[in-house]
Amino acid sequence: MPAMANIEVYDGASTPVLHTLTPVAEFREKGVTRAVWREELPDLPMAAQVRCEVSQQKLRSGVIRSEITTVVPVMEQIAGGNSSGYVASGKVAYEDKFTTVAFTTERSSIGQRRLAKQIHANILMGYISATTPDTTRVADALFSRAITPV
Repeated sequence: MPAMANIEVYDGASTPVLHTLTPVAEFREKGVTRAVWREELPDLPMAAQVRCEVSQQKLRSGVIRSEITTVVPVMEQIAGGNSSGYVASGKVAYEDKFTTVAFTTERSSIGQRRLAKQIHANILMGYISATTPDTTRVADALFSRAITPV
């Protein structure tokens, strides 16, 4: 990806909330290129922030493995305090995680990869009508254009 920009995405709540994830890391290790974004809400601990990670590597077979993972932590509910009025800070109770992995080849074109990605996204989102693909964001750079995060 040319430069890591913020990722802005709405959630699926009945009143959708816009989440802004900011770039926090980009690195290469053992042939895998990774980039990480995280929400930075001031009232939540770092472990409780929504985050997104993308990675890409070229396998020995020449196939390009691209992956995007989104993690949404869920905090415990804190109730009451002790006799001194102390209330412990909340912890992450669990995380919901979704991952999409693509295996493409250098022989496929950007258009072919974009078509496959859009069909996958439409199935995932339950779209049955035409949807114009976004060609400017993180997932398109990773899956369609095979541009590594770093």
